[in-house]
Amino acid sequence: MADMEQTLDVEVVNVIIIHPKGDVYLALRGIELLVLSEHLRSFSPVFDKLFSPYFSEGREVSTTAPGKVILSEDDADAMTLLCQIVDHRYQQVVLKGPSFVILEKLAMLADKYDCIESLSIWVKQKLSEAINQ
Repeated sequence: MADMEQTLDVEVVNVIIIHPKGDVYLALRGIELLVLSEHLRSFSPVFDKLFSPYFSEGREVSTTAPGKVILSEDDADAMTLLCQIVDHRYQQVVLKGPSFVILEKLAMLADKYDCIESLSIWVKQKLSEAINQ
């Protein structure tokens, strides 16, 4: 949690609704993702702690007035993909061929948020699909 910056250098240009009843915004460079914190909590022990009542981010979770968590060091595309996977929004996931760049960035986030095992099934499926095309 200590490496999460409190300011963004780039103005938000796009809001992506990952979950229509989201209760928190993840602010990244150029985008904000509206997500359901409970899904992230069940997917990642790091998010579970972050959105607990012991941190200010957890106290700001609300469906009526979602708070904002600034994650300016995280890759926006990879975090969008991670949130879509967590929220089972597979129809929103667009990967044209095996994009190893995005998979590398996704792997870095999986390590940072301690959700490698949770993501492994999805990654294996996508790689298998890419090989069979």
